[in-house]
Amino acid sequence: MTKWILLAVGTLLLIPAAWHLIFEPMRPTDSDVACRSLIYIPASQFRQHSAITFTFTSPNDAAWKRIRHSWGDPSFAIVHASGNSLAGETQHCFDPFDVRVRQGRRDVPLEEAGGIYLFTSDYGGYPDRCKSIGKIFRVAPGSTVQIGVEIRKEQLISDTELIIWPYWPDMKDKLVGLSLDRDLPVERWAALVGLVLMLLVGLLLLREKYARNMPSSRGNISA
Repeated sequence: MTKWILLAVGTLLLIPAAWHLIFEPMRPTDSDVACRSLIYIPASQFRQHSAITFTFTSPNDAAWKRIRHSWGDPSFAIVHASGNSLAGETQHCFDPFDVRVRQGRRDVPLEEAGGIYLFTSDYGGYPDRCKSIGKIFRVAPGSTVQIGVEIRKEQLISDTELIIWPYWPDMKDKLVGLSLDRDLPVERWAALVGLVLMLLVGLLLLREKYARNMPSSRGNISA
């Protein structure tokens, strides 16, 4: 009876490792992919035109499939920012912009964005000082949308840009969880214990088989 309990426990402990083999987990570099601007339009374009239109395709490569499997589908935030590196990004008021997102003939719903994790803010007093600090929208992986932006140039801050950024409301928790997974690879230890238990069950079965054969071997010698 004991060996079957050990076999069941060992099998259960191997399931997480098997799951990770089938659905590849996030790699260390995937968090950098998830914390990166997907569209970058410098302010120089805003000063030349009062309205611009561009296309955006929701990423769906191998890295993004791993990210979605681990973190779920993101929204995409359209924000007014400055600075080209993650450490130096600043999020500004979105009031100079009116945005419309369309997929074919259909308008894609827009919601108000919150502050982007790891960005510094330049919208103190929101919502008193700023009516908006960004817009978010959702589209299926691989889908392409048309984004139209109208600009009120008199409200535009110099040396800024319009960016599209992957957006999860609980981004901080996701990054902390990913860090813990790297430091404490639980599924690896579980798989190791599971293999040891199954090896132990195999040894017990061999011992039982050997024990069953022992009486007949002695009887043959006596005869």
